[in-house]
Amino acid sequence: MKTVYELPQDLLAAIRYFSDPDNCLSFMIGLRWPDGLTCPRCGSKAANFIKTRRLWICKDCKKNFTVKVGTIMEDSPMGLDKWLITIWMIANKSDLFKDAEFLITEGGDNLLDGSAVRYVGVDVAEKAPFWLQLTATGQPGHGSRPISDSATNRLVRAMSRVINWETPIKLLPAVEKFFKDVAPLQSEPMRTKFANIRASLQDQAFVKELTAEREYNFLLRNTISLTMLSGSKQTNVIPNSATCNLDVRLLPDENREDFLAALKGVIADPTIKVENVNTFKPPNSSRVDTELFKVISDVTKANHPEAIVTTKMLSGYTESQLYRQLGITAYGWVPFYTTPEENEGVHGNNERISVKNIREGTKEFFEVVTQISR
Repeated sequence: MKTVYELPQDLLAAIRYFSDPDNCLSFMIGLRWPDGLTCPRCGSKAANFIKTRRLWICKDCKKNFTVKVGTIMEDSPMGLDKWLITIWMIANKSDLFKDAEFLITEGGDNLLDGSAVRYVGVDVAEKAPFWLQLTATGQPGHGSRPISDSATNRLVRAMSRVINWETPIKLLPAVEKFFKDVAPLQSEPMRTKFANIRASLQDQAFVKELTAEREYNFLLRNTISLTMLSGSKQTNVIPNSATCNLDVRLLPDENREDFLAALKGVIADPTIKVENVNTFKPPNSSRVDTELFKVISDVTKANHPEAIVTTKMLSGYTESQLYRQLGITAYGWVPFYTTPEENEGVHGNNERISVKNIREGTKEFFEVVTQISR
């Protein structure tokens, strides 16, 4: 497999080049690992490539990885072809976007209750991935003779403090609008509490109840998920190092250095090394007082008179962050309407949408694009 990337020199060449999945893979390999492929988990240079899945399995740590790991693309289901063409165009042909006003991309959060669409959430902002790796080191030994301050023990103690840390509540304007907009859909006492969300968040009992719900918790705070753990390769060996990875998502306008300082205070162990392992891009947002937002609202109301159109903040990450830097208003909106149960299948084995969604959603999308283009 070729591992030296070639940068296309013009737009047509870029489209042709990055339309080939093998070219995309070769490009990313050469760009990320010019001195030879390296496992981003443990640093090993020994890995087997699984061609059918387009990923590697490290021979040492046994973890799998793709060329997206640790990049802004890792969190997106969008293929390398679209990402690389987008990045190439922004980096080399940003003048092509000088007259572009709007971008519609993946995202949005719509609620279907029976046959009625309760609300349509248009993503106007998104959180920023700030992925961290924590490494503890210590004296190695045999598992039959425990070491109280071993690397694994200290890392587990630190992780216990981290996962029990309740980061501060912060109410952003777009999130406040969302709660107020959907208040009529709630039963009492939540209806009143949502309608007065800023005051309600002063009640710690309410905060605990609200943030226990996954769909609301991420809207109100920086979040931390423990996603990876690594220690010894053998049960009877106490390793000299142990690592874990944290998927941290920061709210717009958050300062990553301030967050990192607070996290280290929670870890409370200065010997544990904390490293940022992805390319951090500060989050941004788009205004809602635009022609496109109005058109989306009008088309939605025409097709679903009962629906509330509101703003949402995406917990994931899209290319909107890149286009907003060019002055383009970017929204995450997809006119597919799913139940909470169907939403639980996103990125899972049962991810799916109905044929009705494809047919009717395509029609609504066409209506929005047609009206905004007049």
